[in-house]
Amino acid sequence: MGLIKPLIYSLSWLQWFLLPGTALLGLIFLWLSIVRKDKAAGLVLVLGVIIIVDEYMMIGIKMPGLEHGSIRYSELILLFLIFRRQNRIWKIVQNPLRSRVLILWAIYLLLFLISVLRSLNPTGEFLVSFRKIGITSFMLFWFASSGFTEEKDYLRVLKYFMVLAILLSIVSYQQIFFDKFFLKSPVLEKELFYRSMNHGRFGSFFGNPNMMASFCVLAIPSLLILCLKAEKRWSQISYYGAILTVTFSFFKTYSRGAFLGFSCMAFPYLFLKVKDIHVGKKIGLSLLAVVCILIFAPNIFDSVFKRIGTIESEETIQTSRLQLWQNTSVIVKDNLLFGIGYGDYTFGRNAIRYIRQSKIKSIRGMDSIDHPHNSYLLIAVMMGCPALIVFITMMFTILKNMAKQLNRHVSSDLSIVGFGFFCGVFGFLVTSIFDYHFFTRGAASVFWVVCGLLVSLYPRLPRVNETEG
Repeated sequence: MGLIKPLIYSLSWLQWFLLPGTALLGLIFLWLSIVRKDKAAGLVLVLGVIIIVDEYMMIGIKMPGLEHGSIRYSELILLFLIFRRQNRIWKIVQNPLRSRVLILWAIYLLLFLISVLRSLNPTGEFLVSFRKIGITSFMLFWFASSGFTEEKDYLRVLKYFMVLAILLSIVSYQQIFFDKFFLKSPVLEKELFYRSMNHGRFGSFFGNPNMMASFCVLAIPSLLILCLKAEKRWSQISYYGAILTVTFSFFKTYSRGAFLGFSCMAFPYLFLKVKDIHVGKKIGLSLLAVVCILIFAPNIFDSVFKRIGTIESEETIQTSRLQLWQNTSVIVKDNLLFGIGYGDYTFGRNAIRYIRQSKIKSIRGMDSIDHPHNSYLLIAVMMGCPALIVFITMMFTILKNMAKQLNRHVSSDLSIVGFGFFCGVFGFLVTSIFDYHFFTRGAASVFWVVCGLLVSLYPRLPRVNETEG
């Protein structure tokens, strides 16, 4: 670990402040959201509650007969924020792109509901999966895409997002260096958690290293924007320190899909034209990050490349992921229109049936694999190809229109913020090829908030003729 390990051990006494510090941060964000009516703080508060309270601690308002509580605290906070928006405390801007995307979202949500009703456990999937993933994702996107009233609000949401990213990274460091967990959770009892730990992979509050990695793919470009826009030297140093902190925790996930997504993010990062962000400055910051990582953790790139080289033969899963994708494709061909129905149990039972009918290869561990580890294949096999077409159309509509807006060479803080959001969304879409990120509350919620904020910038970015006039 180079120079990092001695430095971390010298600060080991600080870990006892993690629990009170996390609680204090939650109270501060709650105060900002309710008393100061800060929408940016409210959005990040909802994400933090989803990741830490809902998914990691698994606590909520208890209801008879429902495990871990049926009403999540994040849902109550989100409903409060939406009610405040409806009362026009925050100004709403007309956005034609948002209207088109919301129509596609509504169609996708309807197809999601149909697949849930066709599952082998429709009641359970409706109360859990559809409500917590489908409805929550839609509400987060709908709320975030309404945007903010002032430009400075977008920079402020990036700063709040940086606080959340640093907190998640610090928890990863505690797991890496001290093998301690300051918050008890049912997640710590799962086989996936200890299996990942044994392979030197750490997922912070997500429990799953792949989900933590997908979060970092969304977070790092946003943190880079803060560094680019900082005017004071100490601000640049602090923001760049935050980038290195999150980047190191990202590398320690050893997530191959996220590494590929992060690499593909270089295309919009280098070639998307935004005024005031020159290619030389982009490359310079990237090279500086690589140098810093090599100094403090010289062996990490070697470990990463070794991990990427195992794409064909899984070390942590008993089947080849490529073989699993091939088997899933066979099931998709037989259920093109509406899929087989939503849910891990539904997919597992159908996979076993296909094995017994000799339609797909019987591979070791197939009985325990409950999803195809590919978000797009998962949409196709569970909801049908029409749902996949709607989803891809929605993402293409967002990226195409926002790329046009950002390529107008307008010197604006908002164009630079949009550049960061665009890169994060693009990288996350590539990352989702290798796992089911769109169907986990933590990673999916962060994505839809960032995606919503990107869409909200569409009418707010000044056009070239408006700037000249």
